[in-house]
Amino acid sequence: MHTPISRFEELGVSGVIWANHQLRASTLAMQHVCQDLAQNHSIKDSPMVSVQELFRLQEQNKLNEDEKKYE
Repeated sequence: MHTPISRFEELGVSGVIWANHQLRASTLAMQHVCQDLAQNHSIKDSPMVSVQELFRLQEQNKLNEDEKKYE
């Protein structure tokens, strides 16, 4: 069932938890990359974020700084 966010707003709902939507979307993306690799023996045309973006999302610079404190 698809309920538009505007409907929740009309009902006065202040927060909604989209429990598994990111997992479902990422699973589809992983299937596409694997299919591309299997069919074309390449992932050059598969859309994906850079390694630098992964590091940014996980705040790798901060992790590196914190790690130095405990060496």
